[in-house]
Amino acid sequence: MNQKTNPIVLSVAQCRKAYDEAYAAIMEAEESEHEEVNRMVAKRAATDAALANLPMLTSRQGAAEYIACIAWMQGRRLLTPAEVRSHMYTAQTILATMSGGNSASK
Repeated sequence: MNQKTNPIVLSVAQCRKAYDEAYAAIMEAEESEHEEVNRMVAKRAATDAALANLPMLTSRQGAAEYIACIAWMQGRRLLTPAEVRSHMYTAQTILATMSGGNSASK
């Protein structure tokens, strides 16, 4: 599958775009002597924007896209390990429900 049409690649790009746009907007709006504080605030708000743009967990494809976005966020260290575990557990539970299995309880 072409990278430009791969739904997982497109979903990660959408999460990244939401993050980048929110971060840039906050950094432009905040004019302060405390640039490090601005970066921390912008990073958290941008992370929240990326989370708000996560794919829906309504299909196996959506779950794969969701997991890919969480993995991207983990790689950028935007989420705490506990947040990553929580999101991955949610995806695992949904996938187990869709397959009729009980892999979430293993």
